[in-house]
Amino acid sequence: MEELMFITSNSHKYEEFSHAIGKTEIMGKHYKMKYIEVQADTIDLVAMASATQIASYMSKPFVIEDSGISIDVLSGFPGPYSSFVFQTIGNQGILDLMRDKERRSASFRSVFILFDGIEFHKFTGESQGVLETTQKGDMGFGYDPIFVPYCRDGTLCDKTYAQLPIELKNELSHRGKSLEKLIEYLSKE
Repeated sequence: MEELMFITSNSHKYEEFSHAIGKTEIMGKHYKMKYIEVQADTIDLVAMASATQIASYMSKPFVIEDSGISIDVLSGFPGPYSSFVFQTIGNQGILDLMRDKERRSASFRSVFILFDGIEFHKFTGESQGVLETTQKGDMGFGYDPIFVPYCRDGTLCDKTYAQLPIELKNELSHRGKSLEKLIEYLSKE
């Protein structure tokens, strides 16, 4: 595949995507498109429904990505509703919900769906970590200023995603892990 169209209205997601595939022979192209994002019980279902919808009127190969944060003490909330919750209450709202909570473990999940013009292929990635008590850092986007991931050696990093350079964030993040699987798949074609 010479050129891979990444459909997203989120320029930050495309920046991470572009940075990762820039080290390969795959040419990435940002296609900014709004589409109806269904609400479903899992991030996987949301991503697949979006890809199916787009494929109904676009026959070229493309990739989309959906992701979300799940907070253990909040029974996995916001999960597949992460985008809506972020737009509604933001990071401060999440921190307010977490006030007085000692258990701060959380995880991120990312799902890339590749439509090759005929079939759909799914690539997932997860990252574990904890929520900060305040927002830290000005890089990244979304929940990045409040999420501290585990490092490669299994210890908790001392920085949020928003404090990490993009190279390191891509190595540790849910999106970076799912993107690595996508790139590996495309490299074999």
